[in-house]
Amino acid sequence: MRSPEKALGRAETRRALASLIDRGRLAGVVFEHTVTPLYSLVPQGVVGHSTAFFDRYPEADAAYAAGRLRSAGITTPVRIRLGHQNGIAAVEARALKEQWEKDGPFRVELVEERDFTTYQKRSLKGEFDVHLYQWIPDFPDADTFVQPLVGTGNVLGNGYTSAEVGHAIRDTQRFTDRSKAMQRLRAVQDTIAKDAPPDSRLAQTAPCRDAFHRPGRTSPRRGHHLAAVGTPQTLRGFGPLKALGL
Repeated sequence: MRSPEKALGRAETRRALASLIDRGRLAGVVFEHTVTPLYSLVPQGVVGHSTAFFDRYPEADAAYAAGRLRSAGITTPVRIRLGHQNGIAAVEARALKEQWEKDGPFRVELVEERDFTTYQKRSLKGEFDVHLYQWIPDFPDADTFVQPLVGTGNVLGNGYTSAEVGHAIRDTQRFTDRSKAMQRLRAVQDTIAKDAPPDSRLAQTAPCRDAFHRPGRTSPRRGHHLAAVGTPQTLRGFGPLKALGL
């Protein structure tokens, strides 16, 4: 996203990619119904949840994707590199590749990296156009799903910035009564669905093994999986962004 010359540097390309994701199939076939399709940054059960991605991309739509690319004058197939780790992440990556390549709008090269530290370093170098992560919040509030992922200086470090989103996020942080922030939080998610920088796909409420937490720790915490467009920056010890599938 740092440059329009990159494969996913243009919003229309990202919208086309987002419109091809079949969340129901990922949840059912890849994760065997242990996760729930997610259509926003904020999961169900947290104040501020919406269905912004469903409202904009209600089902996998190859015709819509082709139309978006054609109207923007983008030559197809668009070639992208999808970075992932091993285990279930590799299964999900193969499923995404199948969905994105259907009818030919994209050609996806899968790049597997087993070591998480190396995976982060390769992402930082910009070796992947898209990479898979799971986000585990530190507390059950919408802000922990929004500000770190799409706010100014977000942990994905993908170059995405929006004055509209930044202003709305700061506005939501004024309210201790979180219900008063709901309208603004939903407005943020509407903008994110339009711009499609990270794409939240699946929500999970289940005991997560150490791959999703710090060593030696398991916890039945809510989390969600996302496809991040661009390059993530190092988390400097915060630790909620973990590779999916170790």
